[in-house]
Amino acid sequence: MTRAVLAERWWIREEGNRTTGFDGPNAYNTGGALAAVYAVYAAWKRRPAGAAVGTVLLVGLKLWWLELLVRRYDRRDA
Repeated sequence: MTRAVLAERWWIREEGNRTTGFDGPNAYNTGGALAAVYAVYAAWKRRPAGAAVGTVLLVGLKLWWLELLVRRYDRRDA
């Protein structure tokens, strides 16, 4: 997780990128945000299966986004 935090800070500060959008790895983070909205909506409507699917998508897409940032962070000096 330390590398993920460092990579995210690098992505935002040094590379001048945002964390959401439809370009590059940010599409995964945006998809995760949309999945979070769906998970909350499904929970509000008392649909446990939908809430679970939304949560799994949210976590999966967020971790995928972080993995891509860490790869780029690790390659930055290579």
